[in-house]
Amino acid sequence: QLFTRILDVQKSVRIVETAKGAKLNLDDADMFQRLAVARQTRIRQQACLESKWNVALAGMSDQISAAPEKRGFKLQREFGELLYKAGLWEEALEQFLRVQEAAPSNIEAMMALAQIFSKLGRTDGLVHLENEVKRICCDPEDFRLELELSSRLSKFKTEAQAVLTDVPVERRIENYAIWHLESVTAVSQHSAIYHLVSKDLKRGTPNPRGRGRSVWSKVWHTTLLAEVGANAEGPLPWVERDYTPISTSQEWERGHCDLLVKVYKDGQASLWLSRQPLGTRLWLSQPLRTLGVPSLVPQSELNETGFRPASYLLLLAGTGIVVAEQVLHHTETGKCFGASPAITSPIRPLHPPLQHPKS
Repeated sequence: QLFTRILDVQKSVRIVETAKGAKLNLDDADMFQRLAVARQTRIRQQACLESKWNVALAGMSDQISAAPEKRGFKLQREFGELLYKAGLWEEALEQFLRVQEAAPSNIEAMMALAQIFSKLGRTDGLVHLENEVKRICCDPEDFRLELELSSRLSKFKTEAQAVLTDVPVERRIENYAIWHLESVTAVSQHSAIYHLVSKDLKRGTPNPRGRGRSVWSKVWHTTLLAEVGANAEGPLPWVERDYTPISTSQEWERGHCDLLVKVYKDGQASLWLSRQPLGTRLWLSQPLRTLGVPSLVPQSELNETGFRPASYLLLLAGTGIVVAEQVLHHTETGKCFGASPAITSPIRPLHPPLQHPKS
């Protein structure tokens, strides 16, 4: 039995009851709290895997306040790490200072602080950490740890001094790259193709290769950060939405990406995107795997070659046709990932492939 979108306690209860084959005591407050913590942790772990920092950070402040001391300390450190990944260095610094106050000799927290101090050009903070290292590493017979930490702090101090004298370091969002809106092609009254370009080398590739890697064909997507401001999905000023490009992986590597987007009247991201002028700077995540090819199932890459369908029947509707466009890329030399197409079996779509409108 498959359970999806487990977003409330009631669904969690049903899953546990199904697994145990017995009814739970719904008057047990401790059980409800454990289920709530487990659900929050699962949602955060999945969001981190997908680099969705807004979703990952949602509700963490309240969770830290309500957690026992030991768990609260761990959550505080994780909170700081997520804020740093989202590019909020000052907020991350505040969290790690609290962690260090609670555990002055915690080396991981010290090094996290050092990294943030270097980004902010805070040499004073790094000098303080150097003194803390000398305090902690006071064993005259074992100075290896002190040498290692002092070396890392020296490197951070050099980076901090460069920040003070050079052009300020650009705030980055981990696993995201900068793109720009080049043009828009109307497809229908409510849909359009957004043509994006990028020179950001951090954009990654849907098809990592080289250094002995095997080619793992896939249907892939990217996550758009729609900067809508304050929202109910988390504390960050953006919402995160997945889109499957209709352009090829080769075009992505050349810095071009086409997104077919339907604008919904209550769609936060699509409405926001539809109102952006040409030249707007956008954040897109590095490509993420959606489905394996040729299996077209979300299974492990290690088992990918174990399932090869004899034929495919694609049932498509609306903007779901973008997936068909990518599937068909894997049937054509020059658009597929490897030297030859991964899909050679017959494909029958019940909706014609997307035709780009003539300009």
